[in-house]
Amino acid sequence: MGEVSILMTQAAWMSPSRGDARLAFGTLAYQASDDRYATASREHALMLLFAPAPPVWTARFLAALRLAAGLIILMTGTMKMFGFPPAGPPMFPVPPPAWELHLAAILETVGGIALLLGLFTRPVAFILSGEMAVAYWQVHFPISPYPTASGGIPAAIFCFVFLYLAFAGGGAWSIDGAIARHRVGDVR
Repeated sequence: MGEVSILMTQAAWMSPSRGDARLAFGTLAYQASDDRYATASREHALMLLFAPAPPVWTARFLAALRLAAGLIILMTGTMKMFGFPPAGPPMFPVPPPAWELHLAAILETVGGIALLLGLFTRPVAFILSGEMAVAYWQVHFPISPYPTASGGIPAAIFCFVFLYLAFAGGGAWSIDGAIARHRVGDVR
């Protein structure tokens, strides 16, 4: 019948007819003059869009998440410990006791460095997740149960980012991963 064009830019798994799997980057452009063939092409494009990412890329982006979270939490810790980078408006609407701020500064500084290196990622991320949960419930929740109203969005998000890292591990480019590869004899 009519001519149908499908144009998508994506990165997805493709399984060619010969059975091997490869990562396809770039543009999937297809023109069909037959409605039956065009429907099959649209279904294939949707399958590629919703297919799971290849393991090599998930490990790399897990590492990118770990690096970004580690750098941000390190800056938060050094701001509390050394006053650098300088803080903008006051940090807490209700200041917690001084010993809790000192403990948070130490956890965030040491934990941020460990996450940047990918060293002891799981236990460090679990501890930081607990710290962020305490920060939310102790400082932000008494102001308002809504994170948007109490300024608790960073604490709530970091709590779950660190909880994810505690279960997912350090990903690629981590000392933990290098140790694990060395122990099983997988040298890359």
